[in-house]
Amino acid sequence: MPCFDVSLVDDSFAAAPSSTGPVGDLRLVPDLDRLTPLAAQPGWAWAPADRYTQDGTPHPGCQRGFARRVTEAVERRGLSVRAGIEVEWVVADAAGLLHGAAGQFASHLARTTQKASV
Repeated sequence: MPCFDVSLVDDSFAAAPSSTGPVGDLRLVPDLDRLTPLAAQPGWAWAPADRYTQDGTPHPGCQRGFARRVTEAVERRGLSVRAGIEVEWVVADAAGLLHGAAGQFASHLARTTQKASV
């Protein structure tokens, strides 16, 4: 959904010309060359996807398309790119309390913002 491209830290959304919200305007096309079986979930697999508009043109906010274009531009200059992705996730208990590094960060952030009166 393009709404995630403009989501803000306070759960509100900013406006952007390429983002009209969750209205079914995009198509996700999986990259089957990158299909990866999930060892912990037999019978399931994951694949990254490129985002396209309904008419089949690449969506301007597609992160994979952006990375591809930048990589090609860098390679034309005789350089190479080594990159990774950030997978965001947290672990919470039934009450919604965060644990581990995410919980430590959330606690630190809460203390910091409270001290700064943010």
